[in-house]
Amino acid sequence: MDLQPWLKYRNDLTRMLYEQPYDLVLFLERATAYKRLGYHDLAAGDAYLALLLTDEVANDVDEYHEQAKGQLREHLEHFQQSGWKNDLGRCPCLKEAPESGELVVSQPSWSNALSFLTGPAEEAERLEKLLHIKRLQCYGLLVSSLLECGCLRSAITFCDRGLSMDGTCYSLQNFRTRILMTGQALLGPSESSPDGDFAPEIKDLPDQGYGRREVYPWNEHEPDRFSPRTINTLNESLARVAPRCEVRVTVLPLLSSSPGSNGKNPVNHQLGLFAKDDIPPGEVFLREKSVLTATNRLHEPFCDACGRVLPEDATSSNPEVQVVSCDECEDTLFCSSSCLDLARETYHSATCGRDRLDSIAKDVPAEEASQALYLLLLGRALAMASAQGIHPLDLPELKYIWGDFSPAPSDSSTSSASSSPEKTAEKRLPFSFQMNIASPLHILEALDLDIYASLGHLSDPWIFQTIYAKLRGTASAKMSSSSSSPLDTGITLPLPISSPQNDKHPTNQHGHGSADGKEDNPLGLGDKYEKSSILSESNGNQKTIRIQPRLQRGTTGPDTAAVHPLWCLANHSCAPNVTWEWEDGEMRLWIPARPLFDQFITRSGDSRPQNIKGDANKGEDGQAQQDMPDNERPNGGGSKMIKKGEEILSHYCDVTLPYTERQEWMMGCLGGACMCDRCLREEEADRIKQKTG
Repeated sequence: MDLQPWLKYRNDLTRMLYEQPYDLVLFLERATAYKRLGYHDLAAGDAYLALLLTDEVANDVDEYHEQAKGQLREHLEHFQQSGWKNDLGRCPCLKEAPESGELVVSQPSWSNALSFLTGPAEEAERLEKLLHIKRLQCYGLLVSSLLECGCLRSAITFCDRGLSMDGTCYSLQNFRTRILMTGQALLGPSESSPDGDFAPEIKDLPDQGYGRREVYPWNEHEPDRFSPRTINTLNESLARVAPRCEVRVTVLPLLSSSPGSNGKNPVNHQLGLFAKDDIPPGEVFLREKSVLTATNRLHEPFCDACGRVLPEDATSSNPEVQVVSCDECEDTLFCSSSCLDLARETYHSATCGRDRLDSIAKDVPAEEASQALYLLLLGRALAMASAQGIHPLDLPELKYIWGDFSPAPSDSSTSSASSSPEKTAEKRLPFSFQMNIASPLHILEALDLDIYASLGHLSDPWIFQTIYAKLRGTASAKMSSSSSSPLDTGITLPLPISSPQNDKHPTNQHGHGSADGKEDNPLGLGDKYEKSSILSESNGNQKTIRIQPRLQRGTTGPDTAAVHPLWCLANHSCAPNVTWEWEDGEMRLWIPARPLFDQFITRSGDSRPQNIKGDANKGEDGQAQQDMPDNERPNGGGSKMIKKGEEILSHYCDVTLPYTERQEWMMGCLGGACMCDRCLREEEADRIKQKTG
């Protein structure tokens, strides 16, 4: 299928939407273009925006009622003058629209609508009927797009809403049947229906889907990451936080779509971190602070800027921690005046006094902790962009991060593709209606921003998706009470955990670790700072801040997260030569003076405890460690000096895990299996072991 006409149509519609942001017909048209291009997640976003605008038209007390109704009335006038195409109800002003060949509203209803709209009815009645048709189209596009993404529960919820409005809509009836059949196939037979002949309950339907993880053809904000200009910019920034390091272009194996590739995967170019001088063990050679941070706890004692845990006694003897608050919103605390000043420069003007933000993704259950942090990081990025007056993808904290984007299935920016994009595109970006559409829009509304007028620079769904792609695999997270200790929390929701020198629990390949809060607290963490109240007392011009200790509460899961864009330039290896931690509001990289872990991972993928002395100096089959490559020894080469010009390799997962578990972790984090030398060797050893029995 030739995608070029649909891509051109999408771009034309986008330009029109910038001028007419309350036009629900344009959103429906662009949703159709996205579906033809295979971007069902983006189609769902536009269909939902159009659905919201139908509410604006219907309710005369809504904020954008006049604008939305006025623009729909223009389409009605066009219809009365020259008629509409008999497919999706396109307005004749959209003359460049490719033929879709798809009916979202069933033909009988459409025929009745045509006769009604051309009859003698009053304009208000005709407009009401047109609005009814458009609502059905919104539901049809939204439901079909969510179904394609795999968000079955949301799809059937909107399907039922549409059917409650018009139970005769054949398309929605058919979609509902498809959703239930898909859910039945996914859930499989149950004890009550072993033959698989059952209707799944809506609450049991999966709602976590996937979208395409690509640099969109219209994205003009993605830099040439390998240009001399980009590398010079990054090295100038790096000189301030890691003067003994530099950024270079390096070659990495592509992440495999599945474990077991026989080491034949192609390579690609990426940026990497290299030593400018010899770096000895024990030296912390990178210290980076960031304001792209988030916490999913409400009114907890964290610095709002850097995420540092604040002391219980605000009059701390530590000169680096002197708790201050904003004069306008005293419940927002900072660990120092410098952090307050930095917040004011970068984002706080957008969030100050916006109390509605407090209701979004706060104090969530442990199993939702990671997704909440991704959402709140997205929200911080949007606030930073709003405060600084720039596009969020131009923020220095995001601009140069590679989002592990997949190549497009065909060059849709040029001309043709031999098959439909949805059949060839790789869907690797986690997607749900709530986290990728509804909640980001809710955040923008809580920032008192017009979600329609800000389409060009903030609220367009493709912007949300691109930011999420950059955050996943690069954001780090931790439990505040654990200092820098990690928490073993599974592989399904890849938001990394801060890892100290003796990390024995997972963190994340081109970014860092995961957390989904599934496992009980294995390190006994998370009690001391689980609940707090923040009190502010005034005495004339003197203000005293007192932080109450948190009440014990047995929740698990990460509660703070951050993106450190320079730290994440270090690429992953399952045999790293450095380790890292996020502590006291800054990210640190160093070569541990002692081994990273106290157990030897055999090449068969099994693990067994080892002492530092004795047979720990031998590997599998008695092979002496000194006969192994330095970076493949049990300590990952951790106690070895990094020589000038050597690449710095970090770890984005728990490297003490067996081979198969590390691969599961990487698949969950980045949608691909790790292809580092250690993994390839252990994979080959597993294959030989299976063949020989």
